[in-house]
Amino acid sequence: MMIEKIKKHKMEIFGLIAILLMAGFFYFYNITQKGLFGYDEAFQLLTGNSYAQIPKIGVNYLLGRGALGDLTAKYLPGNVFFQMSTRPPFAFLNALGIMIFGYHDYSIFVMDGILGLGSIIVLYFIAQKITKNYKLALLSAFLFGISGYQIYAARGAFSTILAGFFALCGSFFYIRNIDDKSYKEGLNLKSDLMIAGFFWGLMFASHYSSLFFLMSVGIFEILMFYLSAPGSFKIFFKRLAFLAISFLGVVFFIEILLQLISYLLMKVGYPHRVVSYFYELRRFFRGDLVGDMYNIKPQDLWFYGRMINILNGLPYLILFLISPVVFFWKKYRHNLSLVFVFFVAMGMFLFASLNGFAVPRAMVQINGLVSLLAALVFWEIFHLLKKNYKGFAYFLFIILLIFQMRINWGILNLKSGYKEVAEFLSKENIPAEDIYTETWPIFSFYLNKKTQIFNNNARTIYYVAEYHENKSVDSYDFNIISQGELLATFDNPIGRFSPVRAEVWVPRPPTKWPAAELDKIKIYKVHR
Repeated sequence: MMIEKIKKHKMEIFGLIAILLMAGFFYFYNITQKGLFGYDEAFQLLTGNSYAQIPKIGVNYLLGRGALGDLTAKYLPGNVFFQMSTRPPFAFLNALGIMIFGYHDYSIFVMDGILGLGSIIVLYFIAQKITKNYKLALLSAFLFGISGYQIYAARGAFSTILAGFFALCGSFFYIRNIDDKSYKEGLNLKSDLMIAGFFWGLMFASHYSSLFFLMSVGIFEILMFYLSAPGSFKIFFKRLAFLAISFLGVVFFIEILLQLISYLLMKVGYPHRVVSYFYELRRFFRGDLVGDMYNIKPQDLWFYGRMINILNGLPYLILFLISPVVFFWKKYRHNLSLVFVFFVAMGMFLFASLNGFAVPRAMVQINGLVSLLAALVFWEIFHLLKKNYKGFAYFLFIILLIFQMRINWGILNLKSGYKEVAEFLSKENIPAEDIYTETWPIFSFYLNKKTQIFNNNARTIYYVAEYHENKSVDSYDFNIISQGELLATFDNPIGRFSPVRAEVWVPRPPTKWPAAELDKIKIYKVHR
């Protein structure tokens, strides 16, 4: 039976495998040597390592293999940073990466690459279920897999790729609920609604900007209610209830789990003020989401359009922008599943743009659905061509899309200087608590020790100086450098080390901080 199914769908299987292999090359090429390892990545991995070591500490303690304090010092030598309460699922993903691949800077990059491949598979099944056309589903997966946005996310330590994966998983079950069914009949499959709510709860806990996604889903539910038969208030509230039960269950479970972890870590001797997950969400909503509405700049309104153009290419952007025309022209409004995809993708794009929430990685969450819309428009446009020209047009457009991919192989091969600096600090036997640097999580991770991050050390300190655009000559850092002895200098290429050209950052010349150099990291020995 299984062999017959494979034979029947061999073209689909081989096509999907080919897409995954191509995408996998982009996601994993040179992944253990890539240069991107910054403040955020280090902090996330330190948090993940704390979570990863807790089971070892607990098991060894229960087996009587040492005192709790000794075991904690062995597995967590002073670098505990935890309670990343705005992105807890991502902290657990980091923990899983360290448990599988070891304590390496590339552990999270590998996990994000795997998530990228998983997202392609989920999108393929979504497209297949909606369109009933495996060729169009493969085209959607192809556009998604090679898109600059997806490569950008899969090769970085961004929690939004995890949020995007959960968004697609939830969308798959939500679409199953409304596929070929009326609004009322969809309620019979309440398990699909609850599973969708479960995945969207994980999505919401992975990145707070997914609020825009949830707002789009809410508008879609209201639209379905409005277009359904009169007297369906009961159905409307039941649907929302089934979604909310699992959604809120996930959010509250994560809060309880975080509080438990915080309690256990405090019990082993690491003082920590417990911060509520909901408090962190409220702070980010007020600051990053709601606050941005009052500081909108004209360029922010087109920020995400510009990012899709830069990361995915102009043809991709055009396909997405004309999707409303094709949507109404082909009367896709009669297909509830496609209406859902259209509302969520276009809704989050518009909500984030009008809000002025100019964060490039936010759109990673809907890049899969945007790719599906782009593939659908691509399919419909070229379906109008005569048969003699259709094959050539397909080939030409695919080549154009590939050339539009914003992959910069030179950036992929850049090497950050931080690891080399950390090796020097370790070789010189410099006490970690004497190291002063703004990027302390990076050195805490590489040294596996907690570095000095406050100005409270009366002894000799070793100051790691890097270029920061906002420095001034009267800053504390500059005063330290002016008193110190230069011990070593290391190369640190300019840029943010992304595979995407748009993320190559070339700062202005350091006119305010002459002691720093753009592409160098320097170590100063300062007697205090």
